[in-house]
Amino acid sequence: MTAPKKTVPRWVWTLVKLAVAAAVVVWMFQRDVLRLEEDTLRSALAHAGWLAIALVVLMIGIFLQSVRWGILLRAQGIEAGTLELYTLAMTGLFFTLVAPGGIGGDAVKAFYVAHGREKKAEAATTVFLDRFLGLATLFLIAAVMVGIKAPALWNKQLDTLDRFGMPGGRVLVLAIAAGVLVIVAFAVLVTSKRLRRSESLRWLARFLPFRATFVKIYDALHLYGDRPGTFLLAAAVSVLAQSSLYIMYYVAALAIGAEIEWWHCALIVPPAMVIRVLPLVPGGAGQGMVAMGLLFPLVGIASAAGGAVGMIGDVMFIIIYLIGGLFFIFGRAAYGGLRAAATQATSEEP
Repeated sequence: MTAPKKTVPRWVWTLVKLAVAAAVVVWMFQRDVLRLEEDTLRSALAHAGWLAIALVVLMIGIFLQSVRWGILLRAQGIEAGTLELYTLAMTGLFFTLVAPGGIGGDAVKAFYVAHGREKKAEAATTVFLDRFLGLATLFLIAAVMVGIKAPALWNKQLDTLDRFGMPGGRVLVLAIAAGVLVIVAFAVLVTSKRLRRSESLRWLARFLPFRATFVKIYDALHLYGDRPGTFLLAAAVSVLAQSSLYIMYYVAALAIGAEIEWWHCALIVPPAMVIRVLPLVPGGAGQGMVAMGLLFPLVGIASAAGGAVGMIGDVMFIIIYLIGGLFFIFGRAAYGGLRAAATQATSEEP
């Protein structure tokens, strides 16, 4: 007769998670992460209603990202409810505060969605493909704007961006073009059947660490090349999801009185978001301010105003992360149910 397994009461875990959340908040105030300059704060508060709407739009965008993630999971034969994935997404966002950049949150999402599943590599791969698809959508939209505005940007000079003997505008155009080339190269890598069968790729795979895991990940990615309709649907949802970022930064600029047009955000937000998610500071706090202050002058918005827009964006992201902390504290039943369902599905397989 085996002794009954002792479990930690749920209220203990709730207290532990509350302590984690409280520690994060205290850290942010001590580090001045939640501080705005007085003039910027006064202007932002005067348009608090706009910013509240932008915050709601941002959360809707995260929900749409969960829908996109669900599409990618179902293509792998993995069923998960959108609300459960939304809970995981918000929980992952909270963990961006305790790890540099956004990588920690993705790792948490990958762990929970893969836990208890037979297709662990496939499930985890969808998290990082989902992140890549989001950035790809941003850069493709930026590429459209570059195609329209390239003549005006090509010779635009800016001391902080002039590099390699080229005007800053040209550096931005080439950087966006390079991002698009990376996206295209990745798409070819995971969709080309000829490349998949090539002897060169097989030879190269022999020297990769964790070869078996790499093969599973590559096969999981290649599945989307065999299902272009699924991938296009996920891309269409991604356009809607990423639009929330443009709206948020556009409204932030209006709130401080900056003279902004919608295409400014479509051009500046993609490279700024790449800078923002670099693994430098927990949650990317302050990186958005630097990126926007650096890039917005290319479209005629002063560096100080661009930095203020980025600062408001950083604060709004931190509010989202803190809301994610509530999902982390009270959403255990949701992602616990996700894991239980995965375990049950695995046990029922022949």
